[in-house]
Amino acid sequence: TTFTLDNPLFVSNPAYPADGNFIFPTLPGAEREIDSVKQYAIKYILLKGMDATKEAVLKNIHNADVAYFATHGIADQEDPMGKSFLVLSGKSPYLTAKEIMNMRNTGNSLPEMVILSACQTGLGKSMEAGTAGLARSFLLGGSSHVIMSLWSVDDDATAYLMSRFIFHLQTLHRFMPAEPLRLAILDTKKLFKNPAQWASFSLFGIDY
Repeated sequence: TTFTLDNPLFVSNPAYPADGNFIFPTLPGAEREIDSVKQYAIKYILLKGMDATKEAVLKNIHNADVAYFATHGIADQEDPMGKSFLVLSGKSPYLTAKEIMNMRNTGNSLPEMVILSACQTGLGKSMEAGTAGLARSFLLGGSSHVIMSLWSVDDDATAYLMSRFIFHLQTLHRFMPAEPLRLAILDTKKLFKNPAQWASFSLFGIDY
């Protein structure tokens, strides 16, 4: 099985809010990351900077086969649905786990694969049914695979790992997308020796 990017939605380094409870530094590596992978897309929608608003994401995500977020993420253990979110731009910049999960009620499908290239997107509240948070919300909303991080990630190492992941997706593998992710991690490990730089990303979902 191969996985082609027929019509992905890329969200790259939004214009982060500066008037809230968090400080979000700009992520130039996120822009390089998206620039390195969009070459594999047949056609795509790119939202970055001021254009990467929640409204624009919600408008375009249902028509995409892959949603790729290269931005900041926040995970909350006390209120994983209301206070775990992806950071976008605009007047209402936080896309919460609850809003993501509730997309299943709109009658529109979510992308088959979601890539959360942001910090701590695999974290949340540990429960008997799993970890409640951003990654699980995409699966509950209808996605089949979520690539997520388990801790704060290195900008440059993540950009390289994700570019290798998209590269390996184009090749026939028995297990998709777990095998391309494994190969991307091995590639990254050769250049970035610290496990904190190459071991943070994991797959949530079922392989083909």
